[in-house]
Amino acid sequence: MNWLVGNQMYPSDFHNYLVAGNVVNAFALGELGASDDFYLIGAETEDDSGYPLLTGTILNSEGQVLFQLVQNELRLNPGHCSKTQSNLVGYEIHDSAGVRVLSVKTLFEPLPSQSEPVWVTTLGGEFYDKNGSRVFSANSGEPGERIAGNVKSAYGIAPNGGFGMVMNMSSEETQLARQLMSAKDRQLGE
Repeated sequence: MNWLVGNQMYPSDFHNYLVAGNVVNAFALGELGASDDFYLIGAETEDDSGYPLLTGTILNSEGQVLFQLVQNELRLNPGHCSKTQSNLVGYEIHDSAGVRVLSVKTLFEPLPSQSEPVWVTTLGGEFYDKNGSRVFSANSGEPGERIAGNVKSAYGIAPNGGFGMVMNMSSEETQLARQLMSAKDRQLGE
């Protein structure tokens, strides 16, 4: 498991994600763009709306695809999942049995390094790859969030396109992550 927490990688003045204890303006996890394996991208927002931009493929603990998310919208949905708004900028997705699969919460609060509040998005859920292995355990920003050490990941994108941290990604994958994490190109799946 990845125990690296408490970092801030290119925090934004408007909106950030809290992922595995790290504050980032954007992130990419898993097999980017895969239709049959886990990935999740939190893209930068272009404005101060605070609305997160999440895209990915989410699987169950048996490695079966539950749904694909494109900019927070359910697209491919073989798991017959449903989405409900939980507040103005948050939502939950439940499987066909009504069990919560993904929780997205966004609050307006200050970060440790900033005096002014910003929008901060946290995730909740257990995320699995196509082999049924847990790759990300998210608990809405509370202590104990973990990303499996072998999961491909990139955190925080700088204005020059560099990353705050990259793990287990090839140069081609980091190029794809850069494109998908930037505000101008996040239409994966369309």
